[in-house]
Amino acid sequence: MNSDPKNYYARLGVDPSADAEAITAAFRRRARIVHPDVPGTGDTDAFVALKAAYDVLADPLLRAAYDRSAHIQPFPFRNAPAAAPVPRQPRMPDLPVSVWATLFGAAAVTAIFLLLRAATAPDSPVPHPPRTAPIAANPASVQQVHLTGSPTHYVTPSGPATLWVPGSADDRLRPAGRIAPFTGVHALGLVPEHGLMAVALSDDGVGFVDAGRLTPGDAVAARQAYCADQAGAPPGNAELLARRGDDGNARLVIHNHGEQPAVVKLRDPDGRTEAALYVSPRLNVTVVGLPSGPWRTDIAVGELWSRACGLFAAGMRAQRLSAMVAPGTELTLPLNFSAGVVAEDIPDEAFVHN
Repeated sequence: MNSDPKNYYARLGVDPSADAEAITAAFRRRARIVHPDVPGTGDTDAFVALKAAYDVLADPLLRAAYDRSAHIQPFPFRNAPAAAPVPRQPRMPDLPVSVWATLFGAAAVTAIFLLLRAATAPDSPVPHPPRTAPIAANPASVQQVHLTGSPTHYVTPSGPATLWVPGSADDRLRPAGRIAPFTGVHALGLVPEHGLMAVALSDDGVGFVDAGRLTPGDAVAARQAYCADQAGAPPGNAELLARRGDDGNARLVIHNHGEQPAVVKLRDPDGRTEAALYVSPRLNVTVVGLPSGPWRTDIAVGELWSRACGLFAAGMRAQRLSAMVAPGTELTLPLNFSAGVVAEDIPDEAFVHN
C-alpha cells in the first residue's frame, strides 16, 4: 500500500507521520531555496510542486483526505480482453441488477443492465473512447455536468476533463460533457487497468473521468489550488493592493520582523476596506496618503499571495486587532512581538470579505 500516493510527503522531505510543525518547517526551508524570486536556485516548477504538497499537508482536513486516498478501493470492473492492442473502454462487471440498483439507484439500472447484456461476449473487443477536440479552459465554455456527493478529488488545472458515461445500447462509454478545472467530484473507486476514476452523478448514476486529471482534495483544497494557479505576479514591498475613495493625509508605519510576507487591511468603522498593503518579510514600510482613520485592522501572513482570491494561497493565518488603529501608529509584526497588542484569529473568509 502506497501511503504517499502523490509523493507530497516526499516533496517536503518528511515522513507521513510528521507533525504539523515539521511539515511547515520543511516547506519554509525548501521554499527559501526554490522560490522563483531566489537568484541562482529559484525553480518555478519545483516551487509550484512544493506548494501543492504543502497546501494539502498543512491543513488537517485536507491531509486526512489525502491519507484516506491511499486506501480507496478499486471500482469493480471486469478486465478488458487481453488481446486489445490499446487501452480499452471498461466493461461493467457481471453483478446482479439488484446489486447495481442498491449501489447507484434505480435511475442507472436500465443503462447498466444493457451494458451487462452486451458484456456477455467476453472475447469481443471494447472500443477505446473516441478522441474529442480540445476546448478552451474558460469555465463558461464547459458544458454543465451534474455531480453529487462530498468532493474527495478535484480536476487539475490543465483544462476541462471529459466525463464518460455508459451508453444506452452497447458496452461503450460515451462523452457526456466536460468538467471545469478545480471542480470537486466524489470518487467511487478506481478502474486501474483503464486509468479511470468512477465518480458520482446527481441522477444516482455513475460517470468516469481520466484518473490522471484528478487530484485528492475537498472543496477547500480545490479553492486553494485555484487561488495558487491564479496568483499572478508577486506583489512588491509596500505595494498598495486596494484603495477605496480619495487619497488622504494619514500615515502608518509597519515593521515586519517575521519570516513571511504580510498583508494589512485597513477598514472603516463599517468594515469596508479602505486600503490593503503588502509588506515583505524583514522590511519596514512607511505609508502616506491614506484615508483618514482610525481603522479596523486585519492582518494576514502566509506564502504566495493570490491576486485572484485576495489571500495567501499557502499557510495563511489571519488576525484582527481588537482596538482601532489611529493614523501615525507604528505597527509591529508578527503581532505577538508587539507589546500590548490584542488580536483574535479570524477565518480566511473574514479577511477576504470587503
